[in-house]
Amino acid sequence: MSKNPGFVEYEKARNEEAIKDKFYTDLWDTYYQSLLRYALAHNVKFKELAEDVVMETFTTALKRYDELSTHPNLGGWMFTTLKNTMLNRYRKAVKHKVENIDAIIDVVINEVASDETITLCRECLSDEMFQLLEAYHITGMTLDELAVSYNITKPAIKQRLNRIYHKVRENLKKFYSFLPLLLVVFRHI
Repeated sequence: MSKNPGFVEYEKARNEEAIKDKFYTDLWDTYYQSLLRYALAHNVKFKELAEDVVMETFTTALKRYDELSTHPNLGGWMFTTLKNTMLNRYRKAVKHKVENIDAIIDVVINEVASDETITLCRECLSDEMFQLLEAYHITGMTLDELAVSYNITKPAIKQRLNRIYHKVRENLKKFYSFLPLLLVVFRHI
């Protein structure tokens, strides 16, 4: 008695899926940790971002199963794809660079105000500068209100804020070596 043709196709498809699953599991087990270490060692300073670029690499691998199942240098392909993914993300970050420093400071202070970032701002600024930054970005005082409060002109407040932004930006660049990528990620949160 012969098997039903539909059943044979079903069994064949199940076997192919099992083979793909095994391939991807082996790929993950073999390369995930190495790729993650590579990403962390090459300017992706935050584990979450490193995990994202590694996952994007595996997603690309999933889409290219037919090519990869017979590839002579699978490890080389995975690392090259990871490097290209990191480079593409960096290029995208630079291309979409936030022009307005107020937006950068708002994002860094308000949306990702981690203890590290606040500490970094406090360390690089005098008490008076930090209070002005806090009043403008956290408390939400307007430039006019600040001018009255500090008993100086509005252009003087703008100039002080620009000096503060410059100091914070320079210190953030030192702290976050992958700042352009970081800013793009935070923009999309």
